[in-house]
Amino acid sequence: MTDDKQKEKQPPAILECPEAQDRDNLEALVFLPSCFEDLKRNLEENMLSESAKELAKLIPFINKEIKELSKNPKYSMITFSELLDDRDENGQPKQSILMDMLERAVARASEQTNEPVKLSNTGIVNIFQGTDNLNSQVWNLMEGADKNGQLKFDFNMAGKGKPEALVQYAINFDNVDESEYRITKQLTPFDRRVYTAVASIYYSGLDVMSISQIYHSMGYTGRPGKRDGKNINMSLTKMSGARIYINNKPECSVHEKRELFVYDSSLLPMERIRKIVDGDFVNGKIKLLSEPPLAKFAMKRKQVTKFNVELLQSSLSKTYSNLMIDDYLIKTITYMKHDSTASHKLLYKTIFERCKVKTAKQKLRTPEKVWGYLEHYSKCRDGIKGFKKTDDGVEIIL
Repeated sequence: MTDDKQKEKQPPAILECPEAQDRDNLEALVFLPSCFEDLKRNLEENMLSESAKELAKLIPFINKEIKELSKNPKYSMITFSELLDDRDENGQPKQSILMDMLERAVARASEQTNEPVKLSNTGIVNIFQGTDNLNSQVWNLMEGADKNGQLKFDFNMAGKGKPEALVQYAINFDNVDESEYRITKQLTPFDRRVYTAVASIYYSGLDVMSISQIYHSMGYTGRPGKRDGKNINMSLTKMSGARIYINNKPECSVHEKRELFVYDSSLLPMERIRKIVDGDFVNGKIKLLSEPPLAKFAMKRKQVTKFNVELLQSSLSKTYSNLMIDDYLIKTITYMKHDSTASHKLLYKTIFERCKVKTAKQKLRTPEKVWGYLEHYSKCRDGIKGFKKTDDGVEIIL
């Protein structure tokens, strides 16, 4: 076969790159079709086949990220195969430099185009949500707090009648910056969803993130509007200014194998990366300065559930009451999956109590909301097989 015929059968380059001569150079390899296929396979291995179909839309944005990365001497001669060969001890794909670049490319595309990019909504970032007593309760109103605003949670694994295994927790909003927003000095279910999103992006390997990335990791789809951005920024301001105190020393005295955890600083240790628009400084991205403490507390105890972000993408509006129901259902179903002796029955009475459903009107509407969430979960990869309605609740089919 002649060289001319060989060239005719070769697929066209993704992007023009006259300088693409060195096949070991990252900046050159990004333009070769074979690498594009490697990239799609990598996404498919991460259960992102739908994202692979949408990847072509992101090529211009990926190109920018690759060029930025190739300026770093550390990566200037790295090959795509080395980027893709990032596996855990079980041989499964894990977060890589490549996936980090995809996250940033998605953020660029979401901010600069009017057309939604499905890749940002299909779950590059897995969601990590704490299931321990502390993470489950501190996001409610400060009910049960003493006069110093301190809460005490019993983590007694030995059962009733045994010594209390207390974890002390307190929060203070005195240092919250209200120069830009009027802040409600209490934590809400919306704050929890923001916190979970930020922690999940952090655990995916990114400590710098945009509002768009947080928005999508909260379970929203499409582009964030001005109001969405404002609400997320208000929540970030509140949580970065809030100071929390955690001390599980009393618990350690009861459970000797429990690791000591003491923390006294910001609920969300972060800083703003501001940019100039029309001569004014505006909020851009945020940079986490350290691991979010509530997430770290749950991680150390291995009381965390991990699931694809699509589980949070139900069609129900994300009101405070709905978010509480959504979080409670996910936590309870996670418990069912990990405990073979757990009942698969969910009583409406229990849901009312745990999700602060108090009025007759709320109680009348809640069952339909529960059905809506469960129907959505049944269509998700990390969800359930189905559910059955009963007179006083629902039965989950796993």
